[in-house]
Amino acid sequence: MHSSAASNVLATKVKDCLIVTVGEDLSGGALEEVRRVALRDVYEKGCQSIIFELSALKFMDTIEFEGLKTISEMASILGAQSMFVGLQPGIVSHLVASDAQTGGISAALDLNEALEKLGITNAASGD
Repeated sequence: MHSSAASNVLATKVKDCLIVTVGEDLSGGALEEVRRVALRDVYEKGCQSIIFELSALKFMDTIEFEGLKTISEMASILGAQSMFVGLQPGIVSHLVASDAQTGGISAALDLNEALEKLGITNAASGD
């Protein structure tokens, strides 16, 4: 598990899935830290999927959203499918009202749903 106190980004591998947990905001270099950690760990650990766990985010503007989408696309080039999890209703409303391009992303309400959609079952048991 990797973390950065400054950006509050955590990465944890569960089976062949990397879960990147993001703190309260993506400003001040946090988005760059997400990119660095996610792409490094997908490459070095051979992850087949990546979940961006965003439930702690208080606010996300369209530039930050586009940045996350770009990281997702980069992970795809490395062979990992991505999913966004835990977006707050207010953030979703803001993104839609701002005409953010949401096409092409996969999303889930929570981590359990994301793991199921990615075909990762019995994660705790190691199966």
